[in-house]
Amino acid sequence: MVKHLTVTAKPAKQPAMPMAQAVLLNDFTFSWQAASYSAGKVTLEGINKGKQAHELIAIKIQDGLPPEQMRQMLSGPPPAGGPPPSPPPFTFAGGMQAVMPGQKAYGEFNLQAGQYAFICFVPDLASMKPHVALGMFAPFTVK
Repeated sequence: MVKHLTVTAKPAKQPAMPMAQAVLLNDFTFSWQAASYSAGKVTLEGINKGKQAHELIAIKIQDGLPPEQMRQMLSGPPPAGGPPPSPPPFTFAGGMQAVMPGQKAYGEFNLQAGQYAFICFVPDLASMKPHVALGMFAPFTVK
């Protein structure tokens, strides 16, 4: 399929990028300044300070489920007989793909009030365990 392409001059003023809040991706932790986030859209800047690739995924944890229990569920082996028949006790709230060491990426997250966690499932180069099993699980609150 062939289509014509018309090149035009760039706009006089580029739209401003929303103010991003930095989240540092370390080997094997997350760190950031905000004690909590306000509900609504937030732009996060994932900055990889580690020596391995890392991703920044946000999940909303089911109400009433302690974050530590969620961490154990994500870090341990799958349940015998396969996954449970019910939906998982979390919902995907946004994320960014793996960020290489020394690089950064941006993602927009639409957060509702509740308990969340940042997680990383990239496998460790030495053990092949997902980074979440090595400590990359960081709970946070959205008010």
